[in-house]
Amino acid sequence: MVNVVATFSPELVKSDGFNINDYTLRNFGKFNIDDQTKKSDGMRVVANGKSAITNNVIKDEQKAKDIDVSPEYTENSITDVISKDGKDWSQEVTLDKLDEKYQIKTSVELGNHIDFKGTTVEFKLIDAQSFDMKNVTITDFEGKDVKDLFEFELPKLDGLNKDGKKSDVTVKAKVKDPSKLSRIGGKYEFTFKDVNIADASQDELKALADKDGKISFINGSTLNWEDLTQGEYKPKVLESKGTKVNAKLPEEKTPESKKEETSKASETKPSEKQKESLPNTGETVKRNTIAGILFVAFTSIAGLIGWKLKHQQKDNSVDE
Repeated sequence: MVNVVATFSPELVKSDGFNINDYTLRNFGKFNIDDQTKKSDGMRVVANGKSAITNNVIKDEQKAKDIDVSPEYTENSITDVISKDGKDWSQEVTLDKLDEKYQIKTSVELGNHIDFKGTTVEFKLIDAQSFDMKNVTITDFEGKDVKDLFEFELPKLDGLNKDGKKSDVTVKAKVKDPSKLSRIGGKYEFTFKDVNIADASQDELKALADKDGKISFINGSTLNWEDLTQGEYKPKVLESKGTKVNAKLPEEKTPESKKEETSKASETKPSEKQKESLPNTGETVKRNTIAGILFVAFTSIAGLIGWKLKHQQKDNSVDE
C-alpha cells in the first residue's frame, strides 16, 4: 500500500481565504500494476479525502470511501480454424479432391498485463502438405499488415512430402522485439493460404490413411513466451486444439486392373478385317474413288492397245 499525502503550503494556510474554502484531493493518475500475481479483488485505492477547515481548525474530518481497482485483464490465447473458401471457418474440412486448396488461420491474443520476453508462435504442420511462404499473412485486429513485427524460422521443406513418412514440420514466427508488446498485448492473425496435398506421393498419403483409404490429419500451433513474474522470467507454453483435414485416398491401379483396361481398349480398337467392313468415311470414299478411276482408265487403255494389236495382225495377214 502506498500513501499519498497532500500538505498545504504555509502561505496558503496564512492567507485570509484559507479558512472559508473546501478542499478536495483528487488522483487523476493511471495505475500501472507491477505485481503480476496480485488479483484484482486485492487492489484498493483511497482516492479522495475531504476536510472542512474553519478558523484554522479542521472540523468534520471526512474519509472518502475506498475505491476498488478492477483492471480489465486480457490473457494469452491461441486458436486455429480452417476453411476451403476463406469465408466459412471451422475446426475441420473434407476435401472433394486431392488438389483442392484450403487455408489455415491461427489467432493469437497477447495479454495486456504481461512483460514479454522470447515470444514465439510455432505452427506444427503435417509434411504431406504444400504451401508457399509468400502466401502467409500476418495482420493485427484492424486487419493491418504487421509482418515486420515477426521473423520466420523455416525448416527445409523441399521433398518432405515425398518421403512416405508421417511427420510434421515446425514453422516459427518469432517476435523481433517483445518489449514493444509488453503490457500492451494485441490480437494477431497468421494465415497460411493455398495449402494443398496435391504434390504428396502415394506413399506419403498412405501413411496418413486408414485401412479403408480415409486420409485424416491434424495441424496445430503453440504460443511460447517468458513473462516477468515476481522478478523472474519464466517460460510458458499454450497449445491450440488444432484443425483437421479429411480426404479420400485415390484407388491405386493393380496389374489386373491395368490388364482389364488394355483388354477393353483392344476391344474398342477395330481390326484390319473390321476396318474393311466398316462404312466408308469421306477419306475412304475419296481413296476408293481415285482407285476406281485409275482402274477404269487402265482397263480402257489396255483394251485400246489390245484392239489395235489385233487389227494390225489382221492387216498383215491380208497383205501376205
